[in-house]
Amino acid sequence: MAEEDVTMIGFVVLHYIAKEMTIECVDNLLQLFSREDIQIIIVDNASPNDSGKELEWYYKNSQIVKVHINRSNIGFARGNNTGFKILRPLN
Repeated sequence: MAEEDVTMIGFVVLHYIAKEMTIECVDNLLQLFSREDIQIIIVDNASPNDSGKELEWYYKNSQIVKVHINRSNIGFARGNNTGFKILRPLN
C-alpha cells in the first residue's frame, strides 16, 4: 500500500509514575491496531521516580512509540497538548 493511502492514527499517552500501567496501555493499543498505521507518543509529566527514563529506554528501538519527558509537571491538558504537537504530521 502506498504511503499516501495509509490512514494514520496518533495516540498521546500521558504518563506519571505508573510505568507498568503505561506499558499495558501501549501494549493494548499495539494489539488493537495494525502497527504501520499508528503512532504513540508517551509524555512523561516529570515523574519523580524516573519511570519516564525507564520508558524511554524500554521503547528506544520502537519506530511507533516515542517518549517525551517534560522537565516539570505541566498538568493534564498541557501534557496532552505537548504530545499532540510531537505527533508527526498526518498530511
